[in-house]
Amino acid sequence: MTEEKLIELGYLPKELPPGFVSESLAENLEVVKSEWLSFETSETERNEGESRSHWNQRKADFYSKYGSSQCADFSISKGKLARRVLRLPNPKHYLTVSELISNNWESYQSLFESSPFSMSFPVEVAENPKRAVKTFSSGVPILRNEILKRSVRKLIQVKIDISKFYPTIYTHTIPWSILGKESAKRLFKLSKAELAALIDAGDSGAINYINADKLDTAIRACQDRQSIGVPIGPDTSHIIAELIACRIDNIIQERFNDLDIEAVRFYDDYYIFVNTFDEADKVIKGLQLILNEYQLEINDKKVEISEYPFPFENDWVTQLNQFEFKGTNKQNSLKHYFSLLWDIGAKHKSRTDWVFKYALRTFEYRTVEIDRNSWELFENLLFKTSLIQPAILDITTRILLSYREYLNEESLIKIGILVRDIIKIHASINHSFEVSWALWLAKSFNIQISEETANSVIETKDDFSILILLCMSRQMDLVQGNPNFENIETILQDDVLFSKNWLLAYESVKKGWLNPAENDLLENNGFFKILSDLDISFFNCELQLTTIPRREATDNNETVEHYVTPEQSTTQQTDLEEIEFINVSGIL
Repeated sequence: MTEEKLIELGYLPKELPPGFVSESLAENLEVVKSEWLSFETSETERNEGESRSHWNQRKADFYSKYGSSQCADFSISKGKLARRVLRLPNPKHYLTVSELISNNWESYQSLFESSPFSMSFPVEVAENPKRAVKTFSSGVPILRNEILKRSVRKLIQVKIDISKFYPTIYTHTIPWSILGKESAKRLFKLSKAELAALIDAGDSGAINYINADKLDTAIRACQDRQSIGVPIGPDTSHIIAELIACRIDNIIQERFNDLDIEAVRFYDDYYIFVNTFDEADKVIKGLQLILNEYQLEINDKKVEISEYPFPFENDWVTQLNQFEFKGTNKQNSLKHYFSLLWDIGAKHKSRTDWVFKYALRTFEYRTVEIDRNSWELFENLLFKTSLIQPAILDITTRILLSYREYLNEESLIKIGILVRDIIKIHASINHSFEVSWALWLAKSFNIQISEETANSVIETKDDFSILILLCMSRQMDLVQGNPNFENIETILQDDVLFSKNWLLAYESVKKGWLNPAENDLLENNGFFKILSDLDISFFNCELQLTTIPRREATDNNETVEHYVTPEQSTTQQTDLEEIEFINVSGIL
């Protein structure tokens, strides 16, 4: 595992529209680190004749300015009403996190592989990587088969969910996880001199403790020194969460050894198998005690005790998988399929995003082809489904790009109305995913948006949506009127480059799209000046989703499938892996 991989493939949340990139930072990593070290040294070394008190104050001011930052937030749907906030750390402090993880990757792997339960621990992606890491369980059938295998001797399943796992992780438990709680606490009590002596003597425990403590500090620096939670989105957070969860797995096995339990864990979900209800009760109470030791809690609302037999497939998954599209009457099949889909959505209102994403994959990856005669009907059904649940807008965009040749003037009018309505509904409540992807949809088909719509986007203060809007306005002339961009320009001063709006500030000023309230905003920040001088960028307006080639007919009138699988596609994907794991198997 290299720092470059964690930055290029593991930095940005995969749910973002495709214009957000980090390749240039990875490519220039060594130069950035070298120039920053030179800058830091020049700014913190003592000048000739400078008093010690003045020098100490100057150093304190320097490290205060550059010591921590806030993340850029990106809100995505988590059911009907709930939201999950993804977070993009400032590169100044994410570089330290990626360096520490890459330097200690081998020791982390040992802890991952020691877990008796985890099917989600991170594995480095070697061939054709789309992310830096993937889960150990590489597919739904593997995970499902493992759950069935572990449960074969048991009569009762206990399903337990860790409540708000990523947002409530206590960063100080990172050393506990890597070394074990007692060992970490023992080393914590030593003086700096005692620790240094152990490190000089090559003591592996002391070395691991120092590295773990540095990782704790680096994570806190990414989130304004907060010790509660880790940023959801980067692959590094998956790695850190699994370090903690895998340590807990080992404690569970040790504490419940007398019960002879079997278990599987996937992320924050435990499936524990026992033979009696009394054992189930002991497991629930015992696991709560273990989690409390790591400042975590059970989600009481999601505790389930099920006695076999019970169905291990969701009914709606079975219904969708059994649906057959009739080649002789595609339009009737489409109406029946979407009617079924909407009916399922009505019965599972809290999970329409998952249901709709799963159902539309058959069109997204062109398993089912839409002919030109059926396009208008399909288009209307797709737009209506997108308005009902705009969490599918990334899928909608790729489908429309794949069938671009079918779109006519009326289609573009419908897209414009859809974009306007979604932004009107979701901008006022800062739904980043819906607004940014609605804008990306408009941008993809050169559809203008009104000044009123643009102003509602500006009011969100959402970095990702506003950068797309600026691209549409400044580079593509797709925004009408004179939107209130000056409202953003007023915040482009002081320490904005280490605030939650760091991405918008850096990219908008670097590209000349906005005039900052502070002249020389980038020049006055040593770190971002280095990035700017190296022409490092995190947003490329010209990138686009990869579409799926259509299936072609041979001379023998046989269909040749040239479409690619989700794993082969280079498209930015929205929790596709998670959707498969959560929805395809009812036992999850």
